[in-house]
Amino acid sequence: MCLWNTLMQPPPTHHTLALLLLHPPNHPSPLPHSHPSTRPTDRQVNGRVIKKRIHVRVEHVQPSRCREDFLQRKERNDRLKHEAKKAGEKPPATKREQKGPRDGFSLTNVSMETITAIPYDVSGGVG
Repeated sequence: MCLWNTLMQPPPTHHTLALLLLHPPNHPSPLPHSHPSTRPTDRQVNGRVIKKRIHVRVEHVQPSRCREDFLQRKERNDRLKHEAKKAGEKPPATKREQKGPRDGFSLTNVSMETITAIPYDVSGGVG
């Protein structure tokens, strides 16, 4: 151990000594781990996409919810196919379908109102 490392290390305090005595190094620490997590992202810079890495604390990282809908559909489809197989029927169509066009409607009790344009005054009222 060189002199520089010895000088840079803080002196042990009663708190850290107590933690070392109560929680040896091979046991999990009672303190939360707040080391940053690195997440790769794509960012557009001057018309090109470059890969960047952002550093985020672990407390702020959340698991992605993008697969929740897929997993729910998969469970529902498996359940429907299993019930149809039990009943001896043909399994239902499980593929997603596009939304069709919205239903039309007509307006009732509407009267037409004609609006005339007001001429624009260029002088602004000066003079």
